Amino acid sequence: MAFYSGEEFIRQELSQQERQSYQKAFDYYLRSLKLVENRANLHDVYRTLSWKLSNSYFTMITSLQDYAPLSRMSQEDVK
Repeated sequence: MAFYSGEEFIRQELSQQERQSYQKAFDYYLRSLKLVENRANLHDVYRTLSWKLSNSYFTMITSLQDYAPLSRMSQEDVK
């Protein structure tokens, strides 16, 4: 979550709502991958979905480390 304070943009810790949105996206990508995994004519779609899923994991983990929800998790859990 982020907010604007005067002239400064302040990014707060990763919210539970943001984490849930990422989890929902992961579920959709994984379900989509299962639907197209054995279809030879959809290989490019499979590669694109795989790339998007990997990118989403990376983005969430980076956000989790950079904006750790320390009010809900310990530093060890974040690592």
